[in-house]
Amino acid sequence: GWFLDNINYHNDGIQYGAWHGGCYTPGTACSYTASQYGALQRTIDLPGTNSSNDREVEIQQLEDKIAKATSSLYGGDKTSPKEAAVLQGEIDSLSKRQSILEDQIIELMEQIEPHATEETRILTARNNCQEAIDVIEGKIASALSEVEDERESVVEEKRGVETRAGSNLVKLYEDNRKRMGDLTAVGRLVGTSCGACFLEIAAVEIDRIRRLPSDQPSECPECGALVVR
Repeated sequence: GWFLDNINYHNDGIQYGAWHGGCYTPGTACSYTASQYGALQRTIDLPGTNSSNDREVEIQQLEDKIAKATSSLYGGDKTSPKEAAVLQGEIDSLSKRQSILEDQIIELMEQIEPHATEETRILTARNNCQEAIDVIEGKIASALSEVEDERESVVEEKRGVETRAGSNLVKLYEDNRKRMGDLTAVGRLVGTSCGACFLEIAAVEIDRIRRLPSDQPSECPECGALVVR
């Protein structure tokens, strides 16, 4: 809960600081009875009451009020001893409140200091992390660019191979890939072995494959992959 202390009441509507129990109409007579019971109602804005900024604003307001009261007291205007006592009491009360607020600001600053240091450390760490992220993102972008360049080079090379091979052989290769799934769809004939499945091919089949025209495709009798002679 809230504990309110050092509450000062001021009547800023009249220079004498008088509280009227009846009525107050400037320029007319108005009687009232002394020692009456009454109540003071005041709206208090509690949010941000722990803020030093709020206290600094209040200190400025107090300084303005002290300057105004001091001007009335020592400004050369005719002031009765009673009025002077009232003004001096108001100045003392305002000065006391100002001193309390200044002490509270100092206390708040002492409480904030460790948090400010931690905030600085966190901001520095965050900036360092952001710099590291920027470096990593730069490396990723560079790697992606290299991969894209390599992909375009492979695609271009593939187009050249397909052009030289002809549409019929390309279609046969694509059909073979779909039919064989995860298995290798093409392999080079190395001696009497298939470069796709690495199995030995019978001598009869080797002889048949070697006798085929150079433009006629051949398949491995063991795995079905296209054999490059």
